[in-house]
Amino acid sequence: MMKRQLFILLMLLLAISQTHCAHMHQAEAASLLDSALIWKARFGDYQGAIALCDQAIDLDSKFARAYCDRGRYKASISSHYDDAINDFDQAIALNPKDTNAFALRGEVKVLLGRYADAIVDCNKAIVLDAKYTNAYNTRGYAYYKLGGTKVNYQKSILDYDKSIQLGGTNYEPSFEYRDSIVAALHTAGDKSYAKTLQIPDLQTATLWLKKAFEKIKNKDYEGAIHDFTEAISLDPKLASAYHNRGFVEGHLGQYANAIADFKQAIALDPNNKAGYYNRGIIEDKLGHYADEIADYNQAIALDPKFADAYSWRSIAKVDLGHYADAIADCDQAIALEPKEFSAYNCRGYAYFKVGNSKANYQKAIADYDMAVQLGGNIYKPHFKYRHEAVAAKDKL
Repeated sequence: MMKRQLFILLMLLLAISQTHCAHMHQAEAASLLDSALIWKARFGDYQGAIALCDQAIDLDSKFARAYCDRGRYKASISSHYDDAINDFDQAIALNPKDTNAFALRGEVKVLLGRYADAIVDCNKAIVLDAKYTNAYNTRGYAYYKLGGTKVNYQKSILDYDKSIQLGGTNYEPSFEYRDSIVAALHTAGDKSYAKTLQIPDLQTATLWLKKAFEKIKNKDYEGAIHDFTEAISLDPKLASAYHNRGFVEGHLGQYANAIADFKQAIALDPNNKAGYYNRGIIEDKLGHYADEIADYNQAIALDPKFADAYSWRSIAKVDLGHYADAIADCDQAIALEPKEFSAYNCRGYAYFKVGNSKANYQKAIADYDMAVQLGGNIYKPHFKYRHEAVAAKDKL
């Protein structure tokens, strides 16, 4: 009896351990997907974003979002449409209620000219979320391309109207197609549909945001700043416009402007960890390490599992000569995301600077090796520090 109870207890502990590991892997995978969006896809590096999604899937092969995100990035590369659909298929198999996967698969099928199939996917997305604006927009376009009958054109107009009513972001193409259909119906004697509707200012601000993101993808950063500014002029409380304008300004080296925009974004949305995190990165560029650390502290307070914030905070602490504290932050970043190669690099440098023992130099060497293994050529400049650590260790 005791043996049976002990066996049941051990199996229960094993199940709990496996569940904990699964949650840890999914958290690491989610962090990789966030990085894919923030650092890669936003600037048009879809191959880089796909590579990060691959890593997320390696960590958790049953994480539906990873397949959906990878499909989204593959869909941005015309030669990868079929691969994108395969990823959306996998996301839906893992999560049959994945609204994004259905809607995005519908968009790709439209690009492939599979309009009837696209309508089926959009129908499913709308059943799951009746306010999914892009699904109405995509379905409206699919009905428009199917054409051939008055019914299809009427359905197209109704979908575009619904998209616009809900505040969809694809206004310009929606109005263009909608108006051409209305004009054709007017010519055929059906004048039951009005031409272009008026768009409220707040919805127009959302349109300017969409334009800005498209310009970022095309590397037209000055144009993106202009469009974010237009959005702000229409909706001065639109935190995401300030945040993203600051992000682009930072990319262009316009640090003072970026700091000002992040400050405004944080004032409007104080619970958004990204505002503090991105402002911290700009403070690093300016050498304002104490302010930088304060921003990372705030980001971590909002999300204690924010691996990138620990990693960047460790770099600031190294710059201030706080090596032991930097090592502690790197430990935390690596515990949260074991493939965070920049944390290994920073920790290696911190151990090297602490020095004074073979153990510290050996740890520095091991961390540099891991950084190079995970990060590749990006860490070639740091080989000299590894060589110096080897030389210092051999002298002791």
